[in-house]
Amino acid sequence: MEDLNPMIKSELHSKGRPFHPMDRIILVDEFDESRCGWYGHHITGDEFENDWGVICRSTMPTHWWGSYGSQSGHHSLKLATVPEKSALTRAIKRITMPYHDGQWYTGLRFEMVFAYHEQPRGTTVDTNVRPEKQELTGEHNVRGFSVEFDIHDIENRWWPAVRYFNFSNGNEAEQKWQYHMGGVDPMMDDFADIPDGDQKLCWNSPNDSVPWKPNWHYLRFDIDVEDKSYNELQCNNNVIDMRDLSHTGAPPSNPPDDDRVIYGGDIFGLLNPILSIQTNTDTRSFLFVDSLVLSAEVA
Repeated sequence: MEDLNPMIKSELHSKGRPFHPMDRIILVDEFDESRCGWYGHHITGDEFENDWGVICRSTMPTHWWGSYGSQSGHHSLKLATVPEKSALTRAIKRITMPYHDGQWYTGLRFEMVFAYHEQPRGTTVDTNVRPEKQELTGEHNVRGFSVEFDIHDIENRWWPAVRYFNFSNGNEAEQKWQYHMGGVDPMMDDFADIPDGDQKLCWNSPNDSVPWKPNWHYLRFDIDVEDKSYNELQCNNNVIDMRDLSHTGAPPSNPPDDDRVIYGGDIFGLLNPILSIQTNTDTRSFLFVDSLVLSAEVA
């Protein structure tokens, strides 16, 4: 069978994408035509009933007529919170990981081009509103965003994740990377700081003429599937070594039987990438994804 990976990599680079996939490309998602199977990941419970925003495609409309588009096309994937402090929105893509002759992928790499922002206050359905008539906002409105994996192999279910912790308590700048330490289905308080993980991301502050100035960033997140540990995180030019950090998975609810594990349902072989955005004030926060690539290292 012809190896299509070199062709896919060449096409990505020809479009100006900054991606450097591993040996085997699992998926390439560009959002000009569809959401590519991403949809809202909602947790049940009364405390979350009104918390979850929408997942959609967006042309990123401006305050005037027209739109920004994405970095390399017309549409991006958009995660939008509701305008309530601490509101969280997550998107998930449900796929599976092959398992043959006792072998899994040995490593996974998630890459994306993204932007994040808050909604300018005073914006109405009619976008012909003079910018100086809008209430200017700032980056303190965005609490953080995350990239996560929900994985279930022969041993257990584990949920490696990284989070950019932007601001806390309204106006306290954090601006650092964190990692998920253990268990499954993390909320935004289940993270610990990554050593040497401080990073100030480019934020083009709004002004009287342009109340909304999104900037695009590159992110790469590598994990070791064999050792259930973290490997490396890169955001723009900042590369963070995570090899001393591990993740404690949840044991299966039943012991393995015929190479299958029942864990709250028949989810052996689970491999779900997840994205999230959380607002810090009563203002909507947005995460935009121009494109993303998930790739794997094989034994």
